[in-house]
Amino acid sequence: MNKSKPDAGGPLSTILSVVIFVAVAVFFVKFVSRVFTPSTAQPAASASSVESATPTSTPVPTPTATPEPTASPDQADADRVGYPLDQYLNMKQTMLDCGFDETTIRLVKAIGTNEAHCNWGKSVVKIRFDADYKVCRIYSGDTDIYNDGAVVGDVNDILVSSMQYATLCNSAQSDVSNYLKSPATAVFPDVLGDDWTVVRDSDFFYVSSYVDSQNGFGATLRTTFIARYTWSGIDYTTPALYDVSFDN
Repeated sequence: MNKSKPDAGGPLSTILSVVIFVAVAVFFVKFVSRVFTPSTAQPAASASSVESATPTSTPVPTPTATPEPTASPDQADADRVGYPLDQYLNMKQTMLDCGFDETTIRLVKAIGTNEAHCNWGKSVVKIRFDADYKVCRIYSGDTDIYNDGAVVGDVNDILVSSMQYATLCNSAQSDVSNYLKSPATAVFPDVLGDDWTVVRDSDFFYVSSYVDSQNGFGATLRTTFIARYTWSGIDYTTPALYDVSFDN
C-alpha cells in the first residue's frame, strides 16, 4: 500500500497565513482609529493671537539734540571785530553811507572800543566812536570822509581804491617811459611796495615814483617823476595823462 508524503509546506503556510492576517488586522485597526478618532491636537496659534499674548513695551523716544541757533552774518562779523552788534551795525551803516563796500567793512579791525581801522587801496582809514559807541569820525590822514554826524564825501571821490591805484601806476609806467632816452632800459619799482604814491583831489590824480634808465651815454640814472591824470575813476576805463614833471 502506497503512503502519500505529508505536505511539508502545510504548517509553514498556515503560520505565514496567520502572520499576514494579524498584520492586516493591526493595520486595519490603526487605520480605522486614525480616521474616526477626533484629533486632540491644539490648533496652531495665529500670528495675531501670539502678538496679542506677548506683552508689549512702550517705545522710549530717542532724545534729539536741540540745534544751536545760527548766528546772523552781521553778528558773526561783529564777533570777529570784537564789537557789540549795535555798535557794529552803526559802523556798517555809516561806512555804507560813505561809499565803502561790504567786503571792506568786513575787514575792519578794532583798535580798542573807541577806534577801528581798515585799508582803502594804499590808504589807511580810521573810524572813531563817541561815548555812546556811535561813529563820530571817519578819516584818512588829514582828510575827513565823515565828521560830526554828516558824510563829508563819498570815499570813491576822496581816496584812491585798489583798482584805481593799480590802473594809475600801470598807466604812469607806460606814459613816463615815452619821455626817456632809452625806454627799453626803464626799471620801475614794484607797485606793491612803498615807492609809489597816488593821491587825488577834485580834478586830478597825482602819481609819483622813480625810474632807473640809461641816458644817451649808456649810464643808468634814477629819475623821480610826478604824473598828473584826469580820470573818472571808473573801473576798466583809461586815465588820460595831463602832464608829467621830472626831477633828477
